[in-house]
Amino acid sequence: MSSPTAPAACCAGARCPKPSRWISTSNPVAAAIVPNRGLVLAITGPGGETSARAYFPQPFLERIGRPSNQTLEFNSALMLGQDALLLESIDDEAPLDRLETMRTDLGVAGLALRTSIRSAPITSSLIIALLLPLLMWAAAAGIGWFVVDRLLIRPLRQLRAAVAAFTPGEVIDTGTVRTMPAQEIRELGDTFQVISRTVAAHEAGLAAGLVRQTKLTREVHHRVKNNLQVISSLINFHARSARSADATEAYSSIQRRVDALAVVHRNHFAELEENRGLNMRTMLGELSANIRATAPDRSHGLGITLDVAPFLVNQDVAVAVAFLATETIELAMTCDPSAQIRVSIQPGATPDRAVLRVVSRALIESDALREAATRYGRVMEGLSRQLRSALHHDPLVGAYEIAFAVIGRD
Repeated sequence: MSSPTAPAACCAGARCPKPSRWISTSNPVAAAIVPNRGLVLAITGPGGETSARAYFPQPFLERIGRPSNQTLEFNSALMLGQDALLLESIDDEAPLDRLETMRTDLGVAGLALRTSIRSAPITSSLIIALLLPLLMWAAAAGIGWFVVDRLLIRPLRQLRAAVAAFTPGEVIDTGTVRTMPAQEIRELGDTFQVISRTVAAHEAGLAAGLVRQTKLTREVHHRVKNNLQVISSLINFHARSARSADATEAYSSIQRRVDALAVVHRNHFAELEENRGLNMRTMLGELSANIRATAPDRSHGLGITLDVAPFLVNQDVAVAVAFLATETIELAMTCDPSAQIRVSIQPGATPDRAVLRVVSRALIESDALREAATRYGRVMEGLSRQLRSALHHDPLVGAYEIAFAVIGRD
């Protein structure tokens, strides 16, 4: 007999295949697996001079390892360290098959038997059981969203739309919200409705008060206009009974100033409904007509030319401009009873400013102008301060001009 490291023959008297490697343990038996062929076991005597080796072919191992009452397909292999000798295999095994594996130690030279059988297959019931928690979660989320949207989000959205479309003076309609099961939303809708009713009541009260105030204002302006007409008539009556031409001219001068104020109030009364402002073109046209009508007999050649843009001003500015134009025309008439006067209002340096310009040869620098300016100058200076602007005089051209504020154009 040869040594275990190089055995010459197996127990059957045939040549044994040469194993790739021997694995020995403390057990006197050594083992080796010949890949895809069989198993070799070797034993050596105590002195090391005698040895024996046995070869077990793979078909023999398959036959003795197959159970007599096999019911299920299984996969078995003889394991020796990292080497394996396949004994049984599952014919239709797929890469994704689920297998249950068991390893049994044989107690001989470190050999072990590894057996694998198919576990329970993945069926539709198993898939449903696995997906059921996800389906339940999705269903719970969907039901929760539906409940929150129908009972909370949608009523709040409807209530928000009703409040956003609310116009002062109207009452918010929360009929849809009132049918909602959520008591808090119904109470919120009722609160908004009560607030809208309160606002509507206040709006109605303010509107009624505004109507009353407008009527009172119109009545005041109407009475002021009538009083100015009465004053103008009284001045005209006294002027007719004056004993001297100077007194008559003085009365006429006073009457022209009263007429200027009456013109402003009359135009303001006409614009009271729209409250856009007084039209300077209409006002100065009426004012110039009154001045020509009340001019003294010696001023039969008096001429007033207008070039006025349709600017709109408030009442305070209109009064000051009307008086300033009247005073300037009076100054020109004093210097030259037959003066030709040109009154213009044109745009100023900025869109909210306009320039009043009165031009006449009678306003060119002269002794008569200087003498008359002492009487009219103080009034004209006070009116320029009221307009918050400086009054400029061009002695060479004979022009007075001043800038004033406007609120728009007609």
